[in-house]
Amino acid sequence: MPSKELPVADEEPVVVLTLGRLMPWRLVPFLRAAHPAEEEVLAEPGLLASTGFGRLPRLVSTFSVWRSAAEMRDYAYRSGGTHREAVARDRAHPFHRHSAFIRFRPYASAGNWAGRDPLVDAT
Repeated sequence: MPSKELPVADEEPVVVLTLGRLMPWRLVPFLRAAHPAEEEVLAEPGLLASTGFGRLPRLVSTFSVWRSAAEMRDYAYRSGGTHREAVARDRAHPFHRHSAFIRFRPYASAGNWAGRDPLVDAT
C-alpha cells in the first residue's frame, strides 16, 4: 500500500467504490440527499457503468467506471452540483458511522457488463 495517494492523470480511466455504514436514523435524510445525485450522475457522459448495492438500512455502496479521472472529478466536485450538495449535507450532519471513498486505476478488464466491457470505451 502506498504511503501517500498516487496521482492519476486527468485522461486516465478510474473506477470508484463507495461504502457507507449508514446510521439508521439518518436513512431518510441520506436518501433525500442521494437521490438527486443519483439522477444527475446517470446523465454524465464520462460515466461508463455504475451500480448501487447495499443492505438497507445499514450498508450502502456504489461502484462506478469512468472514462477519465477529470470527468469523475467534475461530477463529484462541480460547483452547484447535487453530489457536492450531498457531501456538504453529510459533513454538516453525517449520514454514516463509517465510510470509504476509494478510487482505483484499472489496469485490465475481462468479461462484460450488460453485454459489453465498459473499459473498452476508456482505453
